Amino acid sequence: MSAQISKDCTRHLIISEDETKEKIADLVGLNKSTVQNIKTRIDDYDSPLPHRQLGDH
Repeated sequence: MSAQISKDCTRHLIISEDETKEKIADLVGLNKSTVQNIKTRIDDYDSPLPHRQLGDH
């Protein structure tokens, strides 16, 4: 019985990455593609700021 209760309590804590991005977009007022672009920058460069190539001025 306790395993079933535990499963029921945590079911709503696990959501897909797509749902997470959608919720973030709603919270911050950005569209989902902008949130995806920011996530990609963080994954690629460890920063949400635009990446600057070496030699760019």
